[in-house]
Order: sequence, then C-alpha cells, then structure tokens
Amino acid sequence: MTLLPEVVLLFRQKMPQVRLGIFEGLMAVTLPRLRDGTMEFAVGLVSGLLSRPEFTSEPLFSYKMAVVARRGHPKQHCRSMQDLLDQD
Repeated sequence: MTLLPEVVLLFRQKMPQVRLGIFEGLMAVTLPRLRDGTMEFAVGLVSGLLSRPEFTSEPLFSYKMAVVARRGHPKQHCRSMQDLLDQD
C-alpha cells in the first residue's frame, strides 16, 4: 500500500505496451508460478524458500516491526513471537 500505487503509475507511463497483472498471495502460491514461468517476478518477504539455487533475490528495503499494546497489558514487556502465542 505504501509503494505500489506510485510504482504502478510510473510503470504504466514508461511501459504502456506491457500487460501488468498484480495479485496478492503467499509465497507458497507465488513460488510455483515463478518456477513454471507464469509469473516473471514477485515482491515479498524473503524466506528460507528463496535460498534455493533456482531463485535469486535482491533486497529492496528493510524495516523494523513492533508489538504495540495498551499501557499495563500483561504482555507489554514481551520481546518475541513465542511469548505471544497464547494471545488471540
């Protein structure tokens, strides 16, 4: 949502003859499409699945994620996903 609108506009201006299809999905769905050639490239989170020699990846950017909780929440000092597994 942050990058896509501007990128799509610039892409369409520079390459109006190219058919652009965009879909949102899990890498488990994306990788077979990359493998069989029905998809040219994907933008997504790098996972252990991309360490295979059949794929190459280039980092676009990095960012930090944070857990946000109300003041006084019993889990406010947790620092790992493991610590939050019992939460809805």
